[in-house]
Amino acid sequence: MTTQQTTTGTFRELAHRMNAGIEVVLSWNDGSGALKVSVLDDNSGAYFELDPDPAAALDAFNHPFAYAAYEGVPYDTELLPMWAQAAEAELVVG
Repeated sequence: MTTQQTTTGTFRELAHRMNAGIEVVLSWNDGSGALKVSVLDDNSGAYFELDPDPAAALDAFNHPFAYAAYEGVPYDTELLPMWAQAAEAELVVG
């Protein structure tokens, strides 16, 4: 994953890691200042995004499944269409 331009700024990749088929990316929007953690599990096809507060961004990046559970964000294979939509949006915008 790389930068993705939106109408309110550009998401810039701050950190990226991949282990055991799970890709986690921490991005920052230079227009709004928003942070986003994107998670793709290649094994199950699940994809989800988190919008952590700045103080919790590294926790969300380091422990995205625990953070998602704590915040009540669902993650399972039914979220696969979100990955396709995100990839399509990146191709259109980027």
